[in-house]
Amino acid sequence: MNTKKVTLIMALSLSVLLAVTSCRNGKAAGQSKQDSQEMPDEYKTQIADSILEAVDSLAQQYAADIKDGSLAIESLLTDREKVRKPKYLFNPADADRLITRHQKTAALAFLITERPMRIAYGMPVDEADRAIARLLSDLNYPLDIDVMKELSISENTRRVYEMCREKNQVQYFWEVQTDAMINVSYLIASNPDIYYTRLTDEQVMKHSSAFDGMMEALERIAVDDRKMQRVLDDFRSSGAGPLVTGQHSHGLTAKDFIRFHVENGRDMTERRNGLLR
Repeated sequence: MNTKKVTLIMALSLSVLLAVTSCRNGKAAGQSKQDSQEMPDEYKTQIADSILEAVDSLAQQYAADIKDGSLAIESLLTDREKVRKPKYLFNPADADRLITRHQKTAALAFLITERPMRIAYGMPVDEADRAIARLLSDLNYPLDIDVMKELSISENTRRVYEMCREKNQVQYFWEVQTDAMINVSYLIASNPDIYYTRLTDEQVMKHSSAFDGMMEALERIAVDDRKMQRVLDDFRSSGAGPLVTGQHSHGLTAKDFIRFHVENGRDMTERRNGLLR
């Protein structure tokens, strides 16, 4: 597989790409509501047990790779850098204008991956949290932000996957991850200076492994659920990872990784915004 260069470099601390969680008030009430919710009908395609077993293993390794390769933005910013607020984040108010489930899934992934950045820059998160709560309700994605805050990145990843697995809808888990990856690549391209001198080759290697695991999971699931082929194709064409023919994932250095994002930033922005259309 040539698309081996990951885009997860900003694990973005607590919520990162995988802790897609709700901001409901009252944990007990939220959990009660979650128990009665159903995920979208289009995810009710049955996946063969042999495929699920392989995907289960990939999800576990995926969570471990993210943990070992995470780079929290809070630890990167200097006081001087925090003064200049990012203007390229998704506007929470725009979530109310979205119509399709695919648009709302993308907006949810955007808001979650950008939440730690808002906190790191000292920006308010209340409006974003309210938008997340509305999207979670619309999408029937049953998670609680209070639970997320108590768990590590890796634990959140496993918990989200297990909840989707119980409903036989692991497709939903991976679709959210692909949208989040595309957005994180966009965030890196929008502000590469933060990472250029701080990112390590080891982190790139770990995230490359996570990227490969996600790609393999999507390819396996698409065998039984052809709708997931769209998700896979969207990601392959997103510009979210360098397409270096013949170069293995461990061959990409941190500097090369950032340079690629700088050179392909415009395409990444167009593909990311395309998820909302």
